[in-house]
Amino acid sequence: MSTTDLIHIENDWKNVTITGNNLVNTAVKKALLNYKIALNKAEKLMEHQFKCSKLKIPVTHIFIISCNNLSETYSLIKKWDKAEKLLKRSIYYIEYLNHQNPESDSAYIASKQLFKQLLLFKEFSERSNQTHKYDELQLHLNANIKNYSTLSD
Repeated sequence: MSTTDLIHIENDWKNVTITGNNLVNTAVKKALLNYKIALNKAEKLMEHQFKCSKLKIPVTHIFIISCNNLSETYSLIKKWDKAEKLLKRSIYYIEYLNHQNPESDSAYIASKQLFKQLLLFKEFSERSNQTHKYDELQLHLNANIKNYSTLSD
């Protein structure tokens, strides 16, 4: 193959790679925008939680999913602080629900959700090389949630 052909292939590679990078960046920006809008809507639903429960709108799940989607997107672009904040926000919300009526069926469901969120947070802390944050969160939860030790791994 000629020198001209090789240089042409290299230039094509650069252009295709730059285009691909731009598409990924655009997609991430669009995803973040949409996920932020979704979280905003989830927060509005939370303001009317009682009415939503009568309509069988799963506000808690909607909120947690919204937090998780944003957190995962921030993790993809290595904005660890923002990702952590959103994961913790969902965990603290579940903790709040658990304190509202600790003997109810909803507390049992909240404990299952808490366990799932803790697994996500543990995976996040490992991926972001911040395993101490998982340990700190466990200490907080152990001090603030009755029977927390039965949830932790």
